[in-house]
Amino acid sequence: CAEFHKQVFPALKAKYIDSGQMRFVFRDFPLNWAAVEAAVLSQCAGPERYLAAQSALFASFRQWSAAEPSLLAIAEIVETVGVTRAELRQCVAEGALEKQVLESFEFAKDELGVDATPTFFINGEKHVGGISLERLTEILEQAD
Repeated sequence: CAEFHKQVFPALKAKYIDSGQMRFVFRDFPLNWAAVEAAVLSQCAGPERYLAAQSALFASFRQWSAAEPSLLAIAEIVETVGVTRAELRQCVAEGALEKQVLESFEFAKDELGVDATPTFFINGEKHVGGISLERLTEILEQAD
């Protein structure tokens, strides 16, 4: 996911998403507890700061994924995009986002058959694993 986000997503966003040619829906599929915490805190950033929080977390994946406690390391990164510590504490304390992330994970696993990241669904067709911009463009052009 981090590689896709760094190498493919910016061009995909510029060419297809920003132009209104496609809609991209990102769903969290955390494979460990640190990833659950990262998903919760990135969503805590709200829609206006979500992509910035996600980008910062993907860029620093090795840093926070190995940290103890991971929640504190993730919070420090998400704070760099303008989310306050108080906002993050409130999100964690409420528990609603954690529940949402875990329910989304279960739905993807049980109903959609997702078992790896990244997994893409393009017009209902499942594509598992990293995907290059060239291959993604090919799939999207065929879908038109």
